[in-house]
Amino acid sequence: MKRVCVVGNFGVAGVKPSDGQTVKTQTLYRALVKKYGSENVTCFNTYGGALALLKWMFQSWWLLMTCRNVIVLPAQRALPIVVPLLFVENLLFRRTLHYDVIGGWLSSYLKNRALLTAVLKHWNHIYVETTTLQSKLHEMEFQNVQVVPNGKDLIPLERVPARDYTLPLRLIFLARVNREKGLEDAVQSVRKVNDMFDSPRYVLDVYGKVEDDGWFDEMRHLFSPQIAYKGVLESDKTVESLSSYDLMIFPTRYETEGVPGSIIDAYMAGLPVIASRWESFSDVVDEKMTGYGYRLGDVEDLITVLLNVVENVDKLTNMSQLALQKACQYTEKQMIEIISNYL
Repeated sequence: MKRVCVVGNFGVAGVKPSDGQTVKTQTLYRALVKKYGSENVTCFNTYGGALALLKWMFQSWWLLMTCRNVIVLPAQRALPIVVPLLFVENLLFRRTLHYDVIGGWLSSYLKNRALLTAVLKHWNHIYVETTTLQSKLHEMEFQNVQVVPNGKDLIPLERVPARDYTLPLRLIFLARVNREKGLEDAVQSVRKVNDMFDSPRYVLDVYGKVEDDGWFDEMRHLFSPQIAYKGVLESDKTVESLSSYDLMIFPTRYETEGVPGSIIDAYMAGLPVIASRWESFSDVVDEKMTGYGYRLGDVEDLITVLLNVVENVDKLTNMSQLALQKACQYTEKQMIEIISNYL
């Protein structure tokens, strides 16, 4: 009998992942294989939509028969199918069920789903990325929630690269390219700040998978000469690439982000971040130490922060050191050490 099975979106075989869900699922699986050996770890890939879920309904019986632990990382659409089905089937097998939550949306998602809430309260373990989400679930009388910060299989820089922080400062946006990730806010604020001066204060490079070509084509008309789209950055090349920048900008409009993988990348490269204050912001960013926050969706407040950074460039060297130090909280090793206590 195998020790553990990981159920989640592993993406397309042979294609390097660029989204947070797939990266986290693959990272967890590889970490478990390193710790317990491939003979003790198996997986099921939910990538493929309805056909994959149909296959899962039959395959789940076999996984419960042959694995002592089952860890699932479902997206919102799969959650109301995967969780109840496994719970009912497990009444026969009595295996240990683990739900590893991606992001910070679970408490709001469950508010009007009493049956799914009741089922999840009977799962053995729920792993959340932040203390903010843990507190919200405790308020809903969950007793099975542990904090397991998101972790990545990346090696942090040994030391912060020498950066002279001359103007213009080099900003990087690294996320899925869509309206909700706030790219438009970043573009508008950088343009407005640069327009205040005779010479540019910032350049902005944008990396990420474009999810809406029509919207992005309209967005590109707003780009100034200091703003450029650079394509998709391979997940195993992020630290090397980010080390040539001064700051990361993370202008998300999602209030329920968890521990964003792109901010982990930034810390691994010793980059401070400028980020909107989503619900779990304080779990991830230490204000004026590893980054600066602004009111979510407030472009004027973001402009104020960008101007403040320019006026206090001398603070960035120390903030870079603190960012690199914080990276140790988000390693694959840190993540798997916590989870292995429950396997």
